[in-house]
Amino acid sequence: MTWLAAYGEALRVYEGVGDLALDQGSVLDCHFEVAQLSNGAILGRCRIKSIKSANGLVKSYGGLLGTCGLRGEMQDGATVEIATASASGPVPDSSGGSGAEIRLDADDLDVERNETGREVTLRFGLTNLETRGHPEIRVDSRAMALQRVDDYEGVLSSLYAAKGTKVTSNLVVPVVSEIDVRDTLTCASDLCWLLSLAAGTYVTWLYYDVFDPVGELVLTHHRSVKTRPFCPWHLICPEDLRDFVETCYGGYKKCQDTYGLPAAIDAYLESKLYANGETKFSLATIAIETLNSRFAKENDWEYVVGSGAFKPVKKGLERTLLRDFADRLCAEQIEALGEKLPELRRRTYKSQVMSMCQEVGLSVGGEDLTWKTLRDRVIHEGSFGCGYSEWFPEYLKLLHLIESVLMSIMGYDGWYRDCRDGYRRARFERADQKLPRGTTELSKPGEP
Repeated sequence: MTWLAAYGEALRVYEGVGDLALDQGSVLDCHFEVAQLSNGAILGRCRIKSIKSANGLVKSYGGLLGTCGLRGEMQDGATVEIATASASGPVPDSSGGSGAEIRLDADDLDVERNETGREVTLRFGLTNLETRGHPEIRVDSRAMALQRVDDYEGVLSSLYAAKGTKVTSNLVVPVVSEIDVRDTLTCASDLCWLLSLAAGTYVTWLYYDVFDPVGELVLTHHRSVKTRPFCPWHLICPEDLRDFVETCYGGYKKCQDTYGLPAAIDAYLESKLYANGETKFSLATIAIETLNSRFAKENDWEYVVGSGAFKPVKKGLERTLLRDFADRLCAEQIEALGEKLPELRRRTYKSQVMSMCQEVGLSVGGEDLTWKTLRDRVIHEGSFGCGYSEWFPEYLKLLHLIESVLMSIMGYDGWYRDCRDGYRRARFERADQKLPRGTTELSKPGEP
């Protein structure tokens, strides 16, 4: 078993010799082995051969050396570079030698084989994405394709069996300039949020490969990024993925900052991963709160009346409190009641959610918001006070509301999977775009 096996499955491993530069000024001649794991982490070990230059002794403080950088060369001539990493050690050489080694935990890793020209193709390694075939998509005037990795079926089966994180697909994008490369990186990050919402699980890119016009690999960039275990609760069926992405990309770009879409999607995805009901509910509540608060501020829905108009009323109420409770409550208690008075001018949570739904074209009634009772219990008491059969259907109502608001914001009008109805494939309906109620289609054979 190699030293990496203790940390997880390695996607790619690079080995060679080079210089390890410590932030205290010392430069160490080393033999390095660096790798990216399937969970996104970039780890390395550097076996020290000699000290090339030193600014004082190489000391560790509690096992930490601070930050460092690594630059070296592999046997095939490829250049390996880590700009910034956390260093720990020195520790005894794990290979059994008499020397010492330093361990690295890096943010980024670049492997360059040849000079990069103007016309290249970027291929991003995406995690936990389920697709049908190799769909081509066009967003923001860009043509790109989602391609399955080798042994895709085996990789996907292992995810369904053991969860975890694995690269399942590649996003392939042709680019023609350095500016286009930067734009493509932004586009890929935005697409990952959309794909995550569609897949119902975290989809992110761990690395990208750069190929020249004849298909030669010239550069690989790895990044350490958050990953999460696979979740099979799809919002969008794989065969509808292209339509979802092409329809929603423009709306996502337009609204991502205004309505905090990445934060809302992140909390929504996190809520699915926990077995504890209160935790699931709390995270889902953060998702709807993120959207609700942004809508309230954007549309000036937070308060019934302005602070100026409410000020004389507040003073009158304070005088009433002092008069009626002076002989029953202490000054501190009366002050505590007074501090709650500004909340009287705030609109109720339920009315804000209803207004948000109306704004995005959703028709909702009181039966769609019954989950609020459990939300209040969790916030104020820390527990539902009820069993699975009561809280789980309410949780699904909340999930469906989050999904519906997100799809509405981005202008989606296609097929999705209704979590309230056993994840049946259904047509998404908005109040401003009436579709026949109850239009559903059973999941196809083999779909989860």
